[in-house]
Amino acid sequence: MASASETPPNSEELISTFQEVAGITDAEQAKRLLVDFGWDLSVAVENYLAMTSTEEHADSKSTNTETDSTLRRRAVGNPKTPPEEVQAQPAQPNDNNPGWWQWFVGILLTPFRALFRPIFDVLVGFFSSLIPGTLMMDSAKPGKLQESLQEEYGQSPRLFRTSLNEALSHAKKELKFMLIYIHQPDHPDTPRMCRDVIANADFISFINDNVIFWGETAACRQGRQVARSLRASDRPLLALVSLLNGQMRVIFRNLGYIQREELMSKLVIHMEQYQPALIAEQAERTQRAVDQVIREEQDKAFEESLRLDREKMERAQAEKRKAEEEKAAAEEAKRIEENKLEERKSRLVQKRSTLPPEPAKGEGMTRIKVRFPGGMSKDRLFSASDPVQVLFDFVDVQDLVAEDFSLFVGHPKVMVENNSKTFEEAGLCPRALVFVQDNTV
Repeated sequence: MASASETPPNSEELISTFQEVAGITDAEQAKRLLVDFGWDLSVAVENYLAMTSTEEHADSKSTNTETDSTLRRRAVGNPKTPPEEVQAQPAQPNDNNPGWWQWFVGILLTPFRALFRPIFDVLVGFFSSLIPGTLMMDSAKPGKLQESLQEEYGQSPRLFRTSLNEALSHAKKELKFMLIYIHQPDHPDTPRMCRDVIANADFISFINDNVIFWGETAACRQGRQVARSLRASDRPLLALVSLLNGQMRVIFRNLGYIQREELMSKLVIHMEQYQPALIAEQAERTQRAVDQVIREEQDKAFEESLRLDREKMERAQAEKRKAEEEKAAAEEAKRIEENKLEERKSRLVQKRSTLPPEPAKGEGMTRIKVRFPGGMSKDRLFSASDPVQVLFDFVDVQDLVAEDFSLFVGHPKVMVENNSKTFEEAGLCPRALVFVQDNTV
């Protein structure tokens, strides 16, 4: 058992179960009560129900079931009767009910029972294995109630084989009624209850078709906890549970033997009374699902709109960047071209200043006729001893061809190399026709 200062790992599950069994809507109140009782669920439920249901024990001689007329007034004639009232007037044991002073003493002794119950359970389990028929019978093994019922009585309703919390959660999720059965192996009503009701084919068919059936024997720890939580004393218990206002609540219960026809009639009455609440909950869930689908579709459409807007903005930004880049590239190309032109002008000016003047006619001269790609020709005398570089400079400073050009003579075509050879050494004397080839075309 966890101390009040220690929160167990399954605290959320304990709080949820405590709320559903005790009918507490305030989770903080449920948590405070569990902390006060050291997170012992059964002790907390037992004490809470004792404190809130003292009027239930005022008459110690009340019968264990209500009459059909009373049930019908409560279930049909007064449909607004809350399930807490059904819980506040459960089936009661007969003359063996404790008086108010015994109940008061029981509450005072609860902490001590909670402290020593585990040790007591171990001792009882040990001695019950030595004394046949004490507390635990071979036919009621813990966690094997359905096998036990089928072995002893031939058949039983289909049990939901999980913990009580999981069964409650499943019933809540599926919006189904849930019938809890606590088997009391040592009570004299139990054999007749099992034979006439639990193992009856009509009852089994009704239960399997309409409710989730969960059961456990009071001979095991979980069965004892549920029996204490639902104030079942030592009699076989049947409790009908339904979803109401978001919580799983006990809407009908019966202690001890009850005839099958009477039990099925009461179950039908209560199921008819609370079926509209399940239908309303289903409608709300359906509406919530529809609203969720609508919200998801709206969110999807909104996201799609955002995506399209984002893509449009990205395209616009990309086009803007591209235009800016193209503009910058064009400006850079223009700047480079202007720089090249300026550099070329500077080189041409320099070449013109260094180009030797045309010599006078006489010996040691050669006449060169230069024909440009556009058809224009230029004649000039050059000194036969000048390097061919002078001819290239002459062609270049005419500014009639691109800077990248070549010179060639005759047919077949012979290229004139731009090197240190003189006109005479290059075979360009005493005259020659030189063609200019634009290498950029």
